Amino acid sequence: MYYYYNYLFEDTGDKILGYVMSPKDNDIKEFKVRELESILNNSGILKAVSNCSTILQDAIEKDDESVSYYSLFEEGDGWGDRSFHTIELDEDINRYKTTLDNYYNGEYYKCPSLKVRKRSFNKYLPTDYQILPTDYLLLTEGKYTQIDYFNMPTNYKMHGIIPITEPLYNLQQLENGRFDRFDFNNNVELLQLFSYGNEPNVIISKREFKDLLHCDLIQQDAYDGAIKKVNQSQKVLKLVRNNNL
Repeated sequence: MYYYYNYLFEDTGDKILGYVMSPKDNDIKEFKVRELESILNNSGILKAVSNCSTILQDAIEKDDESVSYYSLFEEGDGWGDRSFHTIELDEDINRYKTTLDNYYNGEYYKCPSLKVRKRSFNKYLPTDYQILPTDYLLLTEGKYTQIDYFNMPTNYKMHGIIPITEPLYNLQQLENGRFDRFDFNNNVELLQLFSYGNEPNVIISKREFKDLLHCDLIQQDAYDGAIKKVNQSQKVLKLVRNNNL
């Protein structure tokens, strides 16, 4: 089950206040099961298979928000032989069950998720264009596993890819604390899956915080990143208060 919490911050001018945002375990699990039910009836857990590209791993390392459909289903001759990257169903039943159980029980709350960009028209798209059941993927493994090239027809695989719905994608952003990627439109239901502190658990003097920067105890990019996160999470806090959550 869940053993974490995030903070929602408020800038009062001279102080930064942090309020605890903690998950409601059972509510979140029920929501995930309900959202995935229709998808899993027609699909399942996916895996990426490649002999050239590690596009999903590259997207994680670059902190990209999305990846193109064409890059996920790519074929070419640039490596002297047929090169490809594809996504297909993972037929390992035990891995399927374990991955789902872990997801429902909150094991992947810090895992990255990606949007899949689809082009309106591209002559190179494969005929099975609708092979992905959703436009959102949760990556439970951060890297591809490299297989011995001489013994296998492919040499990169990534297991544990869960096709998720748009609401589950936005829920993942809340769990990640990636408030910059959270869609505020019509997502109050997701905020109801968390509990919120009425009193601040953290009080930070902005003057003292700036002193850390001036004394070189933190770097400018770290300071800017912290202020950015305060501003982003403050939008969530405002929505929470406006809906009396």
